Amino acid sequence: MKYPYYGNFKVYMEGLVEQKQSLGYPYVSSGRILRMFNEYCIKHFPNEHTLTSDIAMGWASLRENEHPNGLLRRTTPVRQLAKYMNSIGVDAYVIPSNIPKKQIRYVPHIFSSRELSAFFKAVDACQASPFSPGRHLVIPVFLKWIPPFYGQ
Repeated sequence: MKYPYYGNFKVYMEGLVEQKQSLGYPYVSSGRILRMFNEYCIKHFPNEHTLTSDIAMGWASLRENEHPNGLLRRTTPVRQLAKYMNSIGVDAYVIPSNIPKKQIRYVPHIFSSRELSAFFKAVDACQASPFSPGRHLVIPVFLKWIPPFYGQ
């Protein structure tokens, strides 16, 4: 999907997306993030024609309730945009590679038999809702259908 870009960085965003897609990358989610960055720039820096550290680092600040991995996903396309701009001779501030400090790896939790029993007991107790009349029927079937849970 192509996202329309506007504002002072439009040409560079379109060029980056075109370059990535010509190399075989779908660049869909990163294109969407660039669109969000585009809106951020228009709202906060409408007259700026240079990708400055104020713009980039404002974008690269951790938002309330944002996980560091979300910040990583959000800053990477903007970092690539700045590198692309520099590669074509346009000055742009590149967000340092240590932002965020490091990606947090998730540690999976293996549920005990007791935990699984409690989970499915809660799933089976799902109540009907006036907003979703079939919810009490669909949720238990759906959750029991997921491969790790079949046989319960």
